[in-house]
Amino acid sequence: MDHSTPARASTAPATNTKTIKGETGRATNTALSPRHESLAAEFLPLARAQRGMWVAERIQSKGAVYNLGEYCEIFGPIDESAFIDALYQVAEESDTARVQIIETEDGPRQAIMDCYHGHFPMVDFSNHATPLQAAEQWMLDEIQAPTDIATDPLWGGALIKLADDHYCWFHRVHHVVIDGFGGGLMARRLAEVYNHRALGTPLPCPFLPLHEQLAQETSYRESKRFERDKQYWSETLSGIPDPISLSRNGGMRSGGLLRSRAPLRRDIAERLSEIGQEVGASLPQVLIALIGAYYYRSTGQEDLVLGMPVSARVNKTLRQIPSMMANAVSIRLALSPEMSLTTLIEQVANEHDHEITLLSGEIHVATRGTFETRGKTIHQLVASGISHTAPPVTFARALGLLAWIGDNPLPDRPTKLKPLPERKGTYCAARNYLTLSRDDTNWHAN
Repeated sequence: MDHSTPARASTAPATNTKTIKGETGRATNTALSPRHESLAAEFLPLARAQRGMWVAERIQSKGAVYNLGEYCEIFGPIDESAFIDALYQVAEESDTARVQIIETEDGPRQAIMDCYHGHFPMVDFSNHATPLQAAEQWMLDEIQAPTDIATDPLWGGALIKLADDHYCWFHRVHHVVIDGFGGGLMARRLAEVYNHRALGTPLPCPFLPLHEQLAQETSYRESKRFERDKQYWSETLSGIPDPISLSRNGGMRSGGLLRSRAPLRRDIAERLSEIGQEVGASLPQVLIALIGAYYYRSTGQEDLVLGMPVSARVNKTLRQIPSMMANAVSIRLALSPEMSLTTLIEQVANEHDHEITLLSGEIHVATRGTFETRGKTIHQLVASGISHTAPPVTFARALGLLAWIGDNPLPDRPTKLKPLPERKGTYCAARNYLTLSRDDTNWHAN
Protein backbone atom coordinates (compact mmCIF):
# COMPACT_ATOMS: atom_id res chain seq x y z
CA MET A 1 0.00 0.00 0.00
CA ASP A 2 1.04 3.61 -0.53
CA HIS A 3 1.35 5.26 2.88
CA SER A 4 2.17 8.88 3.56
CA THR A 5 3.90 7.98 6.82
CA PRO A 6 7.47 6.65 7.13
CA ALA A 7 7.80 3.20 5.61
CA ARG A 8 6.84 0.25 7.77
CA ALA A 9 6.14 -3.36 7.02
CA SER A 10 2.87 -3.55 5.12
CA THR A 11 0.00 -5.34 6.79
CA ALA A 12 -2.68 -7.46 5.16
CA PRO A 13 -3.48 -5.67 1.89
CA ALA A 14 -7.01 -5.02 0.78
CA THR A 15 -6.71 -7.59 -2.00
CA ASN A 16 -6.44 -10.29 0.68
CA THR A 17 -9.35 -8.98 2.72
CA LYS A 18 -11.87 -11.67 3.32
CA THR A 19 -15.56 -10.92 2.95
CA ILE A 20 -17.57 -12.88 5.50
CA LYS A 21 -21.23 -13.61 5.54
CA GLY A 22 -22.91 -11.57 8.23
CA GLU A 23 -24.23 -13.61 11.14
CA THR A 24 -25.04 -12.75 14.72
CA GLY A 25 -22.40 -13.60 17.27
CA ARG A 26 -18.82 -12.39 17.40
CA ALA A 27 -16.76 -12.93 14.27
CA THR A 28 -13.63 -14.82 15.29
CA ASN A 29 -11.65 -13.65 12.27
CA THR A 30 -11.86 -10.01 13.41
CA ALA A 31 -9.58 -10.73 16.37
CA LEU A 32 -5.99 -9.63 16.05
CA SER A 33 -3.21 -12.16 16.30
CA PRO A 34 -1.41 -12.26 19.69
CA ARG A 35 1.52 -9.85 19.93
CA HIS A 36 4.97 -10.49 21.35
CA GLU A 37 7.35 -7.98 22.86
CA SER A 38 9.81 -8.64 20.05
CA LEU A 39 7.37 -6.97 17.65
CA ALA A 40 7.35 -3.70 19.57
CA ALA A 41 9.27 -0.83 17.99
CA GLU A 42 8.93 1.48 21.00
CA PHE A 43 8.06 1.30 24.70
CA LEU A 44 6.57 4.31 26.47
CA PRO A 45 5.22 4.94 29.98
CA LEU A 46 1.47 5.36 30.34
CA ALA A 47 0.07 8.86 30.21
CA ARG A 48 -1.62 9.99 33.42
CA ALA A 49 -5.10 9.63 31.99
CA GLN A 50 -4.24 6.06 31.01
CA ARG A 51 -3.01 5.10 34.46
CA GLY A 52 -6.40 5.55 36.07
CA MET A 53 -7.99 3.47 33.34
CA TRP A 54 -5.34 0.78 33.71
CA VAL A 55 -5.84 0.57 37.49
CA ALA A 56 -9.62 0.32 37.05
CA GLU A 57 -9.13 -2.44 34.49
CA ARG A 58 -6.87 -4.32 36.88
CA ILE A 59 -9.33 -4.08 39.76
CA GLN A 60 -12.17 -5.60 37.80
CA SER A 61 -12.27 -8.99 36.19
CA LYS A 62 -11.65 -9.02 32.45
CA GLY A 63 -14.73 -7.66 30.76
CA ALA A 64 -16.02 -5.07 28.35
CA VAL A 65 -16.64 -2.14 30.70
CA TYR A 66 -14.08 0.08 28.96
CA ASN A 67 -14.81 -0.93 25.38
CA LEU A 68 -16.00 1.97 23.26
CA GLY A 69 -17.60 1.74 19.84
CA GLU A 70 -19.57 3.57 17.21
CA TYR A 71 -20.75 3.12 13.67
CA CYS A 72 -21.33 5.55 10.84
CA GLU A 73 -23.94 4.87 8.18
CA ILE A 74 -22.74 5.51 4.63
CA PHE A 75 -25.33 6.00 1.92
CA GLY A 76 -24.12 5.45 -1.61
CA PRO A 77 -21.75 3.06 -3.38
CA ILE A 78 -18.38 2.28 -1.78
CA ASP A 79 -15.14 1.07 -3.29
CA GLU A 80 -14.78 -1.68 -0.71
CA SER A 81 -11.12 -2.48 -1.38
CA ALA A 82 -10.13 1.20 -1.26
CA PHE A 83 -12.02 1.67 2.00
CA ILE A 84 -10.33 -1.30 3.68
CA ASP A 85 -7.00 -0.10 2.32
CA ALA A 86 -7.66 3.31 3.87
CA LEU A 87 -8.30 1.63 7.23
CA TYR A 88 -4.91 -0.05 7.10
CA GLN A 89 -3.24 3.24 6.24
CA VAL A 90 -4.84 5.01 9.22
CA ALA A 91 -3.76 2.13 11.46
CA GLU A 92 -0.18 2.52 10.27
CA GLU A 93 -0.25 6.31 10.71
CA SER A 94 -1.51 6.23 14.28
CA ASP A 95 0.64 5.00 17.17
CA THR A 96 -2.53 4.36 19.14
CA ALA A 97 -3.86 1.78 16.68
CA ARG A 98 -0.73 -0.32 17.24
CA VAL A 99 -0.50 -0.13 21.03
CA GLN A 100 -0.66 -2.93 23.57
CA ILE A 101 -0.47 -2.36 27.32
CA ILE A 102 2.03 -4.73 28.88
CA GLU A 103 3.36 -5.10 32.41
CA THR A 104 7.08 -4.83 33.05
CA GLU A 105 9.31 -4.74 36.13
CA ASP A 106 9.10 -0.94 35.90
CA GLY A 107 5.30 -0.93 35.73
CA PRO A 108 2.83 -0.83 32.83
CA ARG A 109 4.12 0.31 29.47
CA GLN A 110 2.68 1.14 26.08
CA ALA A 111 4.23 -1.16 23.53
CA ILE A 112 3.91 0.42 20.09
CA MET A 113 4.11 -2.36 17.53
CA ASP A 114 6.30 -1.95 14.47
CA CYS A 115 3.27 -2.45 12.23
CA TYR A 116 -0.44 -3.15 12.48
CA HIS A 117 -1.09 -6.90 12.78
CA GLY A 118 -4.87 -6.89 12.78
CA HIS A 119 -7.51 -7.48 10.15
CA PHE A 120 -10.39 -5.33 8.91
CA PRO A 121 -13.09 -7.60 7.46
CA MET A 122 -15.89 -6.65 5.11
CA VAL A 123 -19.01 -8.18 6.68
CA ASP A 124 -21.96 -8.71 4.32
CA PHE A 125 -25.49 -8.52 5.75
CA SER A 126 -27.08 -7.50 2.45
CA ASN A 127 -28.97 -10.80 2.10
CA HIS A 128 -30.37 -10.65 5.64
CA ALA A 129 -34.08 -9.95 6.09
CA THR A 130 -33.33 -6.99 8.38
CA PRO A 131 -29.76 -5.98 7.54
CA LEU A 132 -29.36 -3.00 9.85
CA GLN A 133 -30.82 -4.74 12.90
CA ALA A 134 -28.64 -7.78 12.30
CA ALA A 135 -25.57 -5.60 11.84
CA GLU A 136 -26.30 -3.70 15.05
CA GLN A 137 -26.49 -6.98 16.96
CA TRP A 138 -23.18 -8.08 15.43
CA MET A 139 -21.56 -4.81 16.47
CA LEU A 140 -23.03 -5.06 19.97
CA ASP A 141 -21.53 -8.53 20.33
CA GLU A 142 -18.16 -7.10 19.30
CA ILE A 143 -18.33 -4.32 21.90
CA GLN A 144 -19.45 -6.64 24.69
CA ALA A 145 -16.70 -9.19 24.10
CA PRO A 146 -14.11 -9.19 26.93
CA THR A 147 -10.81 -7.54 26.05
CA ASP A 148 -7.33 -8.42 27.28
CA ILE A 149 -5.33 -5.21 26.92
CA ALA A 150 -2.03 -7.13 26.70
CA THR A 151 -2.93 -9.42 23.79
CA ASP A 152 -6.24 -8.41 22.22
CA PRO A 153 -6.75 -5.73 19.57
CA LEU A 154 -7.29 -2.34 21.20
CA TRP A 155 -8.47 -0.61 18.02
CA GLY A 156 -10.23 -2.38 15.21
CA GLY A 157 -13.34 -2.42 13.11
CA ALA A 158 -15.05 -3.52 9.95
CA LEU A 159 -16.84 -2.33 6.85
CA ILE A 160 -20.38 -3.70 6.95
CA LYS A 161 -22.47 -4.03 3.81
CA LEU A 162 -26.24 -3.63 4.16
CA ALA A 163 -27.01 -3.13 0.45
CA ASP A 164 -25.16 -2.15 -2.72
CA ASP A 165 -25.60 1.52 -1.81
CA HIS A 166 -25.80 1.27 1.99
CA TYR A 167 -22.88 0.51 4.33
CA CYS A 168 -21.77 0.98 7.91
CA TRP A 169 -18.28 1.62 9.14
CA PHE A 170 -17.86 0.22 12.64
CA HIS A 171 -14.90 0.70 14.93
CA ARG A 172 -14.33 -0.21 18.54
CA VAL A 173 -11.51 0.62 20.92
CA HIS A 174 -10.45 0.10 24.50
CA HIS A 175 -10.66 3.29 26.55
CA VAL A 176 -7.14 2.83 27.93
CA VAL A 177 -5.68 3.88 24.57
CA ILE A 178 -8.20 6.34 23.12
CA ASP A 179 -11.06 8.63 24.15
CA GLY A 180 -14.00 10.12 22.29
CA PHE A 181 -12.02 13.04 20.88
CA GLY A 182 -9.31 10.68 19.67
CA GLY A 183 -11.90 8.42 18.07
CA GLY A 184 -13.21 11.43 16.18
CA LEU A 185 -9.70 12.16 14.88
CA MET A 186 -9.43 8.58 13.60
CA ALA A 187 -12.82 8.79 11.88
CA ARG A 188 -12.02 12.13 10.25
CA ARG A 189 -8.67 10.85 9.03
CA LEU A 190 -10.26 7.73 7.54
CA ALA A 191 -12.67 9.87 5.51
CA GLU A 192 -9.79 12.07 4.30
CA VAL A 193 -7.64 9.12 3.28
CA TYR A 194 -10.47 7.33 1.44
CA ASN A 195 -11.50 10.46 -0.44
CA HIS A 196 -7.94 11.34 -1.45
CA ARG A 197 -7.21 7.77 -2.52
CA ALA A 198 -10.20 8.01 -4.84
CA LEU A 199 -8.71 11.20 -6.30
CA GLY A 200 -5.23 9.71 -6.46
CA THR A 201 -3.67 12.57 -4.48
CA PRO A 202 -1.31 12.13 -1.49
CA LEU A 203 -2.34 13.55 1.86
CA PRO A 204 0.15 14.37 4.64
CA CYS A 205 -0.63 12.74 7.97
CA PRO A 206 -1.68 15.24 10.68
CA PHE A 207 -1.12 12.85 13.60
CA LEU A 208 1.70 13.40 16.09
CA PRO A 209 3.41 10.51 17.93
CA LEU A 210 2.45 9.45 21.44
CA HIS A 211 5.76 10.60 22.94
CA GLU A 212 4.64 14.19 22.19
CA GLN A 213 1.77 13.71 24.63
CA LEU A 214 4.18 12.57 27.34
CA ALA A 215 6.49 15.51 26.63
CA GLN A 216 3.56 17.91 27.00
CA GLU A 217 2.61 16.31 30.32
CA THR A 218 6.16 16.63 31.62
CA SER A 219 6.36 20.27 30.55
CA TYR A 220 3.08 21.08 32.29
CA ARG A 221 4.03 19.36 35.55
CA GLU A 222 7.28 21.33 35.67
CA SER A 223 5.52 24.66 35.08
CA LYS A 224 4.25 27.35 37.44
CA ARG A 225 0.79 26.77 36.05
CA PHE A 226 0.82 23.24 37.48
CA GLU A 227 1.59 24.58 40.96
CA ARG A 228 -1.22 27.12 40.68
CA ASP A 229 -3.66 24.47 39.43
CA LYS A 230 -2.63 22.11 42.22
CA GLN A 231 -3.24 24.77 44.85
CA TYR A 232 -6.58 25.71 43.30
CA TRP A 233 -7.91 22.15 43.23
CA SER A 234 -6.58 21.38 46.71
CA GLU A 235 -8.55 24.32 48.06
CA THR A 236 -11.63 23.72 45.92
CA LEU A 237 -11.95 20.04 46.86
CA SER A 238 -10.91 20.36 50.49
CA GLY A 239 -13.31 18.48 52.75
CA ILE A 240 -15.47 17.09 49.95
CA PRO A 241 -18.26 14.75 51.07
CA ASP A 242 -18.40 11.03 50.38
CA PRO A 243 -19.69 10.10 46.92
CA ILE A 244 -23.42 9.59 46.53
CA SER A 245 -25.34 7.62 43.97
CA LEU A 246 -28.90 7.17 42.79
CA SER A 247 -28.21 3.46 42.31
CA ARG A 248 -29.87 1.07 44.72
CA ASN A 249 -27.14 -1.54 44.46
CA GLY A 250 -23.42 -1.08 44.68
CA GLY A 251 -22.38 -4.01 42.52
CA MET A 252 -19.33 -3.94 40.28
CA ARG A 253 -19.84 -2.86 36.71
CA SER A 254 -19.65 -5.83 34.41
CA GLY A 255 -19.94 -4.27 30.98
CA GLY A 256 -22.82 -4.41 28.58
CA LEU A 257 -24.86 -1.53 27.29
CA LEU A 258 -27.85 0.17 28.84
CA ARG A 259 -29.47 2.87 26.77
CA SER A 260 -32.35 5.18 27.61
CA ARG A 261 -33.55 7.92 25.31
CA ALA A 262 -35.86 10.85 25.89
CA PRO A 263 -36.40 13.62 23.33
CA LEU A 264 -36.03 17.23 24.45
CA ARG A 265 -38.63 19.32 22.66
CA ARG A 266 -37.32 22.30 20.73
CA ASP A 267 -39.50 24.76 22.62
CA ILE A 268 -38.16 23.48 25.96
CA ALA A 269 -34.56 23.70 24.74
CA GLU A 270 -35.16 27.27 23.54
CA ARG A 271 -36.72 28.24 26.87
CA LEU A 272 -33.80 26.76 28.79
CA SER A 273 -31.40 28.72 26.58
CA GLU A 274 -33.32 31.91 27.32
CA ILE A 275 -33.12 31.25 31.07
CA GLY A 276 -29.38 30.72 30.74
CA GLN A 277 -28.87 33.91 28.75
CA GLU A 278 -30.48 35.91 31.56
CA VAL A 279 -27.51 35.07 33.80
CA GLY A 280 -24.84 34.65 31.10
CA ALA A 281 -24.91 30.84 31.04
CA SER A 282 -24.85 28.43 28.12
CA LEU A 283 -27.39 25.66 27.53
CA PRO A 284 -24.96 22.93 28.73
CA GLN A 285 -24.44 24.89 31.95
CA VAL A 286 -28.20 25.09 32.43
CA LEU A 287 -28.48 21.32 31.97
CA ILE A 288 -25.69 20.74 34.52
CA ALA A 289 -27.59 22.92 37.00
CA LEU A 290 -30.76 20.88 36.40
CA ILE A 291 -28.85 17.65 37.04
CA GLY A 292 -27.53 19.13 40.27
CA ALA A 293 -31.04 20.15 41.30
CA TYR A 294 -32.32 16.64 40.55
CA TYR A 295 -29.60 15.03 42.68
CA TYR A 296 -30.34 17.47 45.49
CA ARG A 297 -34.03 16.69 45.44
CA SER A 298 -33.36 12.94 45.31
CA THR A 299 -30.66 12.78 48.00
CA GLY A 300 -30.83 15.99 50.04
CA GLN A 301 -27.05 16.42 49.55
CA GLU A 302 -26.29 20.14 49.94
CA ASP A 303 -22.56 19.87 49.19
CA LEU A 304 -22.63 18.25 45.77
CA VAL A 305 -19.65 17.43 43.54
CA LEU A 306 -20.32 16.54 39.90
CA GLY A 307 -17.67 15.14 37.59
CA MET A 308 -17.81 16.54 34.07
CA PRO A 309 -15.71 14.91 31.32
CA VAL A 310 -13.38 17.18 29.36
CA SER A 311 -11.11 16.43 26.41
CA ALA A 312 -8.06 17.93 28.21
CA ARG A 313 -6.57 19.02 24.87
CA VAL A 314 -5.51 22.53 25.72
CA ASN A 315 -3.36 23.27 22.68
CA LYS A 316 -2.96 22.44 19.00
CA THR A 317 -0.30 19.81 19.62
CA LEU A 318 -2.54 17.74 21.88
CA ARG A 319 -5.41 18.09 19.44
CA GLN A 320 -3.30 16.28 16.83
CA ILE A 321 -2.77 13.12 18.90
CA PRO A 322 -5.44 10.39 18.83
CA SER A 323 -4.99 8.90 22.29
CA MET A 324 -6.41 8.78 25.79
CA MET A 325 -6.31 12.20 27.46
CA ALA A 326 -9.87 12.75 28.71
CA ASN A 327 -10.29 13.82 32.29
CA ALA A 328 -13.11 14.70 34.65
CA VAL A 329 -13.35 18.22 36.06
CA SER A 330 -15.13 18.54 39.39
CA ILE A 331 -17.96 21.04 39.74
CA ARG A 332 -18.73 21.68 43.40
CA LEU A 333 -22.15 23.11 44.14
CA ALA A 334 -23.60 24.46 47.36
CA LEU A 335 -27.36 23.90 47.41
CA SER A 336 -30.12 24.85 49.81
CA PRO A 337 -33.94 24.72 49.94
CA GLU A 338 -34.14 28.50 49.43
CA MET A 339 -31.98 28.56 46.30
CA SER A 340 -33.65 29.59 43.04
CA LEU A 341 -32.91 27.90 39.73
CA THR A 342 -31.30 31.03 38.27
CA THR A 343 -28.98 31.29 41.29
CA LEU A 344 -27.95 27.67 40.80
CA ILE A 345 -27.37 28.21 37.08
CA GLU A 346 -25.26 31.27 37.84
CA GLN A 347 -23.21 29.23 40.32
CA VAL A 348 -22.53 26.59 37.66
CA ALA A 349 -21.66 29.25 35.06
CA ASN A 350 -19.17 30.94 37.37
CA GLU A 351 -17.50 27.71 38.51
CA HIS A 352 -13.81 27.65 37.51
CA ASP A 353 -14.09 31.04 35.79
CA HIS A 354 -10.76 32.74 35.27
CA GLU A 355 -9.59 36.08 33.97
CA ILE A 356 -9.54 36.38 30.19
CA THR A 357 -6.92 38.04 28.03
CA LEU A 358 -7.67 39.34 24.54
CA LEU A 359 -4.91 40.28 22.10
CA SER A 360 -5.50 42.60 19.15
CA GLY A 361 -3.58 44.82 16.75
CA GLU A 362 -3.54 48.62 16.52
CA ILE A 363 -1.64 51.25 14.54
CA HIS A 364 1.90 51.86 15.79
CA VAL A 365 1.03 52.22 19.48
CA ALA A 366 0.29 50.04 22.48
CA THR A 367 -2.10 50.22 25.42
CA ARG A 368 -4.30 47.95 27.51
CA GLY A 369 -7.83 47.99 28.84
CA THR A 370 -9.89 46.08 31.38
CA PHE A 371 -13.59 45.59 31.99
CA GLU A 372 -15.68 43.42 34.29
CA THR A 373 -18.34 40.93 33.19
CA ARG A 374 -20.10 38.27 35.24
CA GLY A 375 -17.53 38.66 37.97
CA LYS A 376 -14.58 38.10 35.60
CA THR A 377 -11.91 40.61 34.60
CA ILE A 378 -11.22 40.74 30.87
CA HIS A 379 -7.87 42.25 29.87
CA GLN A 380 -7.32 43.55 26.36
CA LEU A 381 -3.80 44.15 25.14
CA VAL A 382 -3.54 46.34 22.04
CA ALA A 383 -0.25 46.47 20.19
CA SER A 384 1.01 46.73 16.64
CA GLY A 385 2.49 43.65 15.06
CA ILE A 386 4.56 45.80 12.68
CA SER A 387 8.13 46.84 13.38
CA HIS A 388 8.44 50.54 12.56
CA THR A 389 10.07 53.79 13.55
CA ALA A 390 8.62 55.24 16.74
CA PRO A 391 5.89 57.87 16.08
CA PRO A 392 6.08 61.34 17.65
CA VAL A 393 5.32 61.27 21.36
CA THR A 394 2.53 63.83 20.76
CA PHE A 395 0.73 61.17 18.69
CA ALA A 396 0.42 58.89 21.70
CA ARG A 397 -0.58 61.78 23.97
CA ALA A 398 -3.32 62.86 21.56
CA LEU A 399 -4.73 59.33 21.46
CA GLY A 400 -4.67 59.23 25.25
CA LEU A 401 -6.65 62.48 25.40
CA LEU A 402 -9.20 61.20 22.89
CA ALA A 403 -9.62 58.00 24.92
CA TRP A 404 -10.16 60.06 28.06
CA ILE A 405 -12.90 62.27 26.58
CA GLY A 406 -14.37 59.73 24.13
CA ASP A 407 -17.29 57.30 24.51
CA ASN A 408 -16.94 53.79 25.83
CA PRO A 409 -17.08 51.24 22.99
CA LEU A 410 -19.35 49.09 25.22
CA PRO A 411 -21.63 51.46 27.16
CA ASP A 412 -22.87 48.71 29.46
CA ARG A 413 -19.32 47.47 30.12
CA PRO A 414 -17.18 50.48 31.10
CA THR A 415 -13.64 49.98 29.85
CA LYS A 416 -10.69 51.46 31.74
CA LEU A 417 -7.60 52.26 29.69
CA LYS A 418 -4.43 51.91 31.73
CA PRO A 419 -0.75 52.48 31.05
CA LEU A 420 1.33 49.46 30.19
CA PRO A 421 3.53 48.20 33.02
CA GLU A 422 6.60 50.38 33.60
CA ARG A 423 5.06 53.13 31.40
CA LYS A 424 3.56 56.46 32.47
CA GLY A 425 1.25 57.42 29.61
CA THR A 426 -1.96 55.67 28.61
CA TYR A 427 -0.48 54.98 25.17
CA CYS A 428 3.08 53.93 24.55
CA ALA A 429 4.78 55.61 21.57
CA ALA A 430 7.81 53.46 20.88
CA ARG A 431 9.41 51.49 18.12
CA ASN A 432 7.41 48.32 18.32
CA TYR A 433 9.33 45.47 19.40
CA LEU A 434 7.37 45.01 22.60
CA THR A 435 7.40 41.87 24.71
CA LEU A 436 4.42 41.44 27.03
CA SER A 437 4.31 38.78 29.74
CA ARG A 438 1.82 37.99 32.46
CA ASP A 439 2.20 36.26 35.82
CA ASP A 440 -1.28 35.94 37.34
CA THR A 441 -2.44 39.58 37.67
CA ASN A 442 1.03 41.09 37.17
CA TRP A 443 2.01 42.32 33.71
CA HIS A 444 5.49 43.09 32.45
CA ALA A 445 6.41 44.99 29.28
CA ASN A 446 9.87 45.06 27.72
